[in-house]
Amino acid sequence: MMKTTLADVITDIATGAYDSDLANISIAIRARIDGLKGIKKATMFAALQVGDRVKFNDSVNPKYMKGVFATVTAKRRTKVSIKLDSAVGKFRAGEQITTPVTIVDKV
Repeated sequence: MMKTTLADVITDIATGAYDSDLANISIAIRARIDGLKGIKKATMFAALQVGDRVKFNDSVNPKYMKGVFATVTAKRRTKVSIKLDSAVGKFRAGEQITTPVTIVDKV
């Protein structure tokens, strides 16, 4: 028996072999992606502890925050409170802000 490859599946979708099932395939793919994001978020949150040093990553917006260092001061459900090391944009050095865990990386 031959194993179906990813290329085979993509070709079959592109040529209409699964047209009657596209909505269900789309729902299943979205659920899987959302599940993976949830696992990543939970793992990142669990890895951070009060006192840990963090740096804003590429996902932060506004972009001028990218690379700014801070210290975790509290954990709240899916977010962390941090104290900024330096002034940046509208934020003062030492200011406490609460941010999603996905926009900071442990350093």
